[in-house]
Amino acid sequence: MPKDFVHGERIQLFEGSQTDTRFLTEVATSCAPDGFDIIMDDASHMGELTKKAFWHLFDDHLKAGGIYIIEDWGTGYWDDWPDGKAYRPPDIQDREGKFYCHSYGMVGFIKELVDEQGASDLTRARQDSKLKRGSKFESLLIAPSIVFVRKAW
Repeated sequence: MPKDFVHGERIQLFEGSQTDTRFLTEVATSCAPDGFDIIMDDASHMGELTKKAFWHLFDDHLKAGGIYIIEDWGTGYWDDWPDGKAYRPPDIQDREGKFYCHSYGMVGFIKELVDEQGASDLTRARQDSKLKRGSKFESLLIAPSIVFVRKAW
């Protein structure tokens, strides 16, 4: 923590693991007992760790219509990142100009969010009506280095 960091009425410091759901719940309950309007994840930039924190906080502590922001998702393309891997297909595109799939680390997690956005189409053909459902997302915006997820109402 910086030496000049000042705690105040609206500034609190919590230290814990983003995979510790009990810790995340304690922080959420302390700071926003009725839920957060915005959550910004600037934590580990590791796919599995971010995924665990995202689903816990999104499902249990983000208000309907709230926004969850994930930054630095491109680390999954980095060879020098613990859960990343450089994107090196024989040719970056196939003959039709489509990109080959890459699903390491954070990139893989973000692609899972795309599937959640398409939940109604993914589950449309299910025989069991209990498995059919819409997305938990109102919208999903993927931009360079940052993702915005708006929770459905």
